[in-house]
Amino acid sequence: MTGLGLPIFDKAIQDANIWVNDVMFELDWEDKHRAFTLLRSTLHTHSGIVCR
Repeated sequence: MTGLGLPIFDKAIQDANIWVNDVMFELDWEDKHRAFTLLRSTLHTHSGIVCR
């Protein structure tokens, strides 16, 4: 936990770290920044898709 004092932010940061670690594991990467960049790009791409 980050200890920011706001549980919602602490939980969001914890969840993001779990996702980044999962990406690193699945792709056999050791670069956390690279995994975060990939995850961020993927989430930005999917948030721009209009579902009908």
